[in-house]
Amino acid sequence: MSQSQHVAAVQAIYASFQKGDLQGILKRLSDDVTWALNVSADIPGLDKVALFRPRRGKTMIPEFYASLAQYFMFHAFEPVDYMASSRRVAALLRLNHTFKPTGRRTQTETVQLWTFNGEGLVSDFQEFSDTAIMVSLFQGKK
Repeated sequence: MSQSQHVAAVQAIYASFQKGDLQGILKRLSDDVTWALNVSADIPGLDKVALFRPRRGKTMIPEFYASLAQYFMFHAFEPVDYMASSRRVAALLRLNHTFKPTGRRTQTETVQLWTFNGEGLVSDFQEFSDTAIMVSLFQGKK
């Protein structure tokens, strides 16, 4: 696949996310996809939050999206820019969401890195976000 095809695949994943179409996301992932957020497992209590658990395998991804829906209501999910290479796409996103347990609304930027295998499927996903905001949300700090 070309760089533009990889970007189009990530855009299709985001469109599926915005429509709540989990199958539209899963069909673009390899069976052995790895999935991780950049939140340290050393932060007390965060190991109990399903959202932050690293995953391996397509069958584990619905749990991630269920956890995301449990904790966050999105008001804006805006892809701002894409950077692509032969096997990877990095996407800069602006997010505006409410943390459901506390009602706290936050706005942040995040970078998501998508790696594609030889069949054009996502084989690795990593998200790099403002961990201080995430920690404060889950620890109940303002």
